[in-house]
Amino acid sequence: MPDFRHLSWNQALACGFVVVFVLSFFFRPIRRWWRNNFDYLPEFFMGVQAQFISVFWGESIVTGFGHLFGVAMPFLILAVYSQFKTPEPVVNWAAIGCAVLIAGYYVWRSDHVRLQQRINVVGLNPRNWFDPQVQRNARAFDIEIVNGSEATTIHGVRVQLSEIVPTVQNLDWLPVLFQQKHDNPILGVPHVPLKEFDLNATEHKQIDLVSAFEDATGFTVHHIAGGGVNTWVDFNGVHRLRITITARDLPPLNVWVGVSTEGGFIKCELGQVKAENLNQKNSMQ
Repeated sequence: MPDFRHLSWNQALACGFVVVFVLSFFFRPIRRWWRNNFDYLPEFFMGVQAQFISVFWGESIVTGFGHLFGVAMPFLILAVYSQFKTPEPVVNWAAIGCAVLIAGYYVWRSDHVRLQQRINVVGLNPRNWFDPQVQRNARAFDIEIVNGSEATTIHGVRVQLSEIVPTVQNLDWLPVLFQQKHDNPILGVPHVPLKEFDLNATEHKQIDLVSAFEDATGFTVHHIAGGGVNTWVDFNGVHRLRITITARDLPPLNVWVGVSTEGGFIKCELGQVKAENLNQKNSMQ
């Protein structure tokens, strides 16, 4: 008969897990309990394997030391200390409480970040084509955005030109809304340009920005203001366009785009992306 009285607490705990695991294959209620409570355990271990550094270490407290002083460091110090001297019970209970709190926070944070409403700027997309009517090559740029939430729809999204530097004559009545991609008039059908749209979870959307023919002296801004508002801008160095993205219950997101010409074709470069509210920091990632 084996003597279990001299087992340490961690050995006894390991033996307990082994006993429960073995018994689960023989007792149907235990197997049902295991399936109902740990049904996603394989996916959990796959997630831990993929995000081991983030889950185990967290963010570093001291800048410049990577994950050396991460969230797990106090527990590692306590583990090393306990090998030489038994900590006071209050220290052990405090460590257990902190571990439960941190584990619960990381579980909550992963879902919060995954479901949080946020608009991400994917980038600028160039499109080249040949216009047979004028026998010239042309290039256009659109900006692509995406709903970063995995389960929540963002309502009332608007993309508008809110500033242009240097200013352009008869284009200073800002802001003006940009045209949504493929929202083009059909011959013989009355057309009212769309002003806003909804973004479903993880959905992408392209918004037309600017275009120009090869060797043109300027470029066209694809806004839907109408009413004689200027759409033409002469090439004169680099024009900086501030594009503002707004949505219901979200702070505005500002994107700077530089427009110039290179090799006879229009050129656009994505600049700073900045939210009006620090709580929208994920939109810049």
